[in-house]
Amino acid sequence: MSIPIRIRDETYAILERHVRAGDFPDIDAALEQAVQLPDVEPMTQEIWDALQPAMAQIERGEGIEFTREVSLQILAEAAALYHAGEQSRQVVN
Repeated sequence: MSIPIRIRDETYAILERHVRAGDFPDIDAALEQAVQLPDVEPMTQEIWDALQPAMAQIERGEGIEFTREVSLQILAEAAALYHAGEQSRQVVN
């Protein structure tokens, strides 16, 4: 079964750009992946504190270049963990 939906032109353009880039075979697949992503919660103080060691590494020049490929790899790993039902790893200082 399929039903028509309305999305903003900007949203459609984002989905279309991902299809053209080869990330998805078609708009339906891109949209399906998007709706399966977990809701993003606002950053808490706990999250902010956990990010500080990484921020310090970046400031020391120890970071890696954040490319589109790295971003997609991180997203794929996070999605796989999410779909496998795994909990987030606890940060150990």
